[in-house]
Amino acid sequence: MVSVIHMFEELDIAEHVVTHKDSRGKPTWTETVLAQPSYGMVTLTDADGKSKTTPQVVLFYPSKTALTNYQGLATRTLDYYVTQVANVLSDKNGNPTATEISTVSETVSLSTVFDGKGVAIKTKTDLVPMSLTTTIVVSPTPKAPPSSTSSKDLHIVPISDGKYFLGLMLPTFIAILVSIPIRIIDRNAKLYQPFHDLATPRGVQARDSLCVQTADIWSFRARIRSLLNGQVLLTLTGLLLLGSVILIPLSSEAVRIILTGPNCAASKLETLTCKMALGVHTVPAQIAVALLIFMTALAGAIALVLRNWRTGLDWNPWSLVRMAQLGANNEIRNLLLRRLREKNGRITNKAVNKALAGIPFVLDFWKDNEELKYSILIPNEAYSKKDAKSVTFKKGKAQRLRKHGDALPFFILTWTGKLLFLALLCTVQVGLLTYNIAGEGIDYSEFMLGRWRAVRFIFTLAGVLISLMWGSLFYAVSFLSPHKLLRRIRLYNGEAAHMTPPTNPFSGLRSSLSPGRRDLYLGLVSATAILSEVLPLLLSVALDKCTESFWANTVCLWMAVSVLSIMIFMVAGSFFVTWPHMPIDPSTIAGGMYYCLRDLVSMSPSSGLLLGRASPNLV
Repeated sequence: MVSVIHMFEELDIAEHVVTHKDSRGKPTWTETVLAQPSYGMVTLTDADGKSKTTPQVVLFYPSKTALTNYQGLATRTLDYYVTQVANVLSDKNGNPTATEISTVSETVSLSTVFDGKGVAIKTKTDLVPMSLTTTIVVSPTPKAPPSSTSSKDLHIVPISDGKYFLGLMLPTFIAILVSIPIRIIDRNAKLYQPFHDLATPRGVQARDSLCVQTADIWSFRARIRSLLNGQVLLTLTGLLLLGSVILIPLSSEAVRIILTGPNCAASKLETLTCKMALGVHTVPAQIAVALLIFMTALAGAIALVLRNWRTGLDWNPWSLVRMAQLGANNEIRNLLLRRLREKNGRITNKAVNKALAGIPFVLDFWKDNEELKYSILIPNEAYSKKDAKSVTFKKGKAQRLRKHGDALPFFILTWTGKLLFLALLCTVQVGLLTYNIAGEGIDYSEFMLGRWRAVRFIFTLAGVLISLMWGSLFYAVSFLSPHKLLRRIRLYNGEAAHMTPPTNPFSGLRSSLSPGRRDLYLGLVSATAILSEVLPLLLSVALDKCTESFWANTVCLWMAVSVLSIMIFMVAGSFFVTWPHMPIDPSTIAGGMYYCLRDLVSMSPSSGLLLGRASPNLV
């Protein structure tokens, strides 16, 4: 087939004469068609091997479509041409975002050109659009996928140290700082909620006052019972505490390092150049913002509740001396000493609830030998026996101090609790080191898109759990510390009887160094609890492979290893710490008064001074 091209002047359509041949190569007939030319450059090689680039015209033959009438019968055949136009869309930084492909169907239209006198001078062939179809193909974000970087050199341009701190460390650090005062608020609310209930004139049952365990971090039962009784403070502080705990791992995932740049996703380059940039992860960031709004509303509600909230006390009641004052009434003292009996060396909280069930208690004034006192009373007895006399403990009949025993009311200090805590610490320690060894060859893009980021989130959450467990250990030790000091020194030689449990590790560290109440173990637990607060931040930075080129990554890694090692040695050393025999939970009001009535009144020759009286052996 031989083609002869005649180009129309100033036209987009070329008249193409096609000569058809038979099977023997002889011309049979010719056909003249209109074709659309497309110009391009073609490289040809001659017999000597020399290359030559010449322009070439490529013809696109028309497609045919049948036109029909209203009855669906074909009337004639129409030739049309299909033209595609591609347009690349870019963002404000010049990075390609999408490709717009327009497909235009055009047909040939002949028009006559006239001169100024109205005489036809030539016939012009034009392409008239019939239809237009637009397709937009979205380009991927210019990040280096794993498949494109596995066999290419990846050059990373790091961000500045200031952006690194603001993006990856500051949000988590602020979340930790926010959680510390929230835990202190919740701690104080649990310590004083029983006294708030006792200050009501109608009285309250023992399960909602004397038996509330204040050392438990969550105290789900106490919060639910308080809410059912119309008291919302513990529920509000509990929700605020839960929100602060969730906020820490969320803040570590809200801002990430991404790889971007015009040459970061190029497939034809052997070396990819990517710039580090801070990117907001939409889902964690939106959840964190919603959580902050919810926590702000909770804080406002707590402030409104505390405006008219009264405890009935103007002093801290959680020292041994103050507990003795609260149990000064004869009926309360007899009730506790007669009904609370050890069983297998223990007095469980369930047994205390059962022993004191059905008896209301109130915090009010009463008279003892015309002297006005303020303590816990049974409402009916508070007004019927205005001249209630105190009980005298005779010499030689007082209980002796019990020897060191195995009964401890706090699970975290039992062998099982310490073994489980130790296993968790060792698991995180081994997992942290294994992660850094196994992830040594993982590149940036595989880390960001693979399972490694999920591992980082899990370890950060484990750091928050360790911080909570260490706080539980601190609360337990702070309640037991005064009782341990009383066994080590005489009451009148120290201030152990006036020692109140610290509400946070910072005050616990200060209390452990105070003269007359020095407790080395409490100080070590307090210092380690302070270190545990920053452990989620250390794990979050240490496990981020995107930041391994920064010095902070190495520092946080070995700081996390050091903190976990200190915790492991502290928990392992706690197996060698001896505690006094503690059959009942001292974090309850009933437990605090029980120890005062059992030990302090009988052991001190000036026990009356504990209750503001000068008479010996009188309470």
